[in-house]
Formats: sequence, C-alpha cells, structure tokens
Amino acid sequence: MEPDGYTDYLWNKTSDGKEQGEVLHEKRSYIQITVTTAAEGTEIYDGMNYPTFPVVPLYGIEKQSELEGRQELIDCYDLIESGFANTVEEASYIYWAIQNADGMRDIDLAKFVEKVKTLHVALARAGNGASAEPHSIEAPYASRTSLLNELREALFYSFKAFDAKQIQSSGAVIAQIDAAYEALDQKASEYEDNIYDFLSGILAITGIEDTPTITRSKISNTGEQIQNVLQAADHLTDDYVTKKILTLLGDGDLADEI
Repeated sequence: MEPDGYTDYLWNKTSDGKEQGEVLHEKRSYIQITVTTAAEGTEIYDGMNYPTFPVVPLYGIEKQSELEGRQELIDCYDLIESGFANTVEEASYIYWAIQNADGMRDIDLAKFVEKVKTLHVALARAGNGASAEPHSIEAPYASRTSLLNELREALFYSFKAFDAKQIQSSGAVIAQIDAAYEALDQKASEYEDNIYDFLSGILAITGIEDTPTITRSKISNTGEQIQNVLQAADHLTDDYVTKKILTLLGDGDLADEI
C-alpha cells in the first residue's frame, strides 16, 4: 500500500522453504470506477485516489526504533538477571581442600567426593597429616541486586516509561502520581499527534464531521479526587457534584442517568 495506490502480491514457498513473491495485480487506484456490460462483464475504466492517505506510522522521537541506543542496557539487565539462577546453583556447591594428598589421582578425588556425598564423612588416615576441609561459595547477591536496580531505573528513564514503584505508597498524592506519569505523558503526546492525523483522515474519507479525542488511562488517588470535589461543592451544582463522584467511583452509567 502506497499513497498513490496498492499492488497485489502472491507469495509462495519454494522447494528450499523460502518465500518468493510475484505481482498478482499491478498497482491500481484505491477508488475504482467500473462499467458492467452483458457482453464483456465488469471492467475497470478509471480510478482515483483519496485526497490523503490515512495510514501514518507511529514514529519514535527520532523516527527510529526505540531499541536504538538502548539495546546495551537491556542486554546488561538480562545478563545479570539470568546470572542469578546460575549463582543460586553455584552457591549450593561445596568444594573440598585436601592437604597432604598429592598422590591422589583425579579418579581418587572423584571417589572421595562421591563417598562424602553418600556417607557425609571425610576419612583421613592418622599419622600422614592428611586433612580435608569443606568450603562453600558465597553468592554476590547484594552487588547484583544493586546493579539490577540501577539498570532498572535507567531503563525506565531511557524509555520514558511509567514506573509504578514510584507511587507504591498507598498515600501517594495526585501531584506525585502526575510527576511519575510526566515522562510517559510527553512520549504519548508525540505519538498522539500521529494518531490524531490518522483518525482525522478516516473521518474525512467517511464524511463524518467530528473531532477525535483520546483518553488516557492512569492510576489515580480516588479518595483525594473526591475530597477535592467536595471541597469545591459550595461553588458547584448538586447534580455536577453527584455525577463527578459517581464517575470517579467508576459508576459512569449511573451518573449518566442523573
């Protein structure tokens, strides 16, 4: 699909499993004017395109993939997070330091470890000074957790995403919630410009005279919002106050009946 028309393609799989395309119909106009006769059937004799093409890609800030320049952050986070599983497994290992046993071969060491696993006893012959001491591996949990938290914050900041951890407190006020959404709101506004153009084009094609509106969904402190409405109730009508409170409580259908 292109602004000046569309082309039909037929895709088939070749013998080696690859897909190969061929033109089924050459590029034609979106609006086709046809004529039908008993002798020749229906034929396209003219065509025209829409004044605008109402399909607009949602470009990023710089018209490039959002992964551009951020892939390293994601890879680093994945590497540390997946390493946690390996760390937990390694932390369960116990290795043995055996002294004065230079004559032991690899097969002897393997048998020693297997016997300890089975009997849970390490036997050292008296008089030869041999000893076996177990050691465990301590996982670097604190350092990895700290690095993961820093990477997480960097990812949310870089992608302008909403981080719910910023308002985990049940007493978060509206100002704190709005501040947490600020970066995402800026990003969404840029995308909405493209969506607004797209919807306006659809309305123009269909002949509908209207203005598109976009509503965003947000976490909110409903109690504080209701309190603000009640504080301003002296300057508002009773119907408005009732409808507003019902809407905030999620009962919009009942509010419409008032």
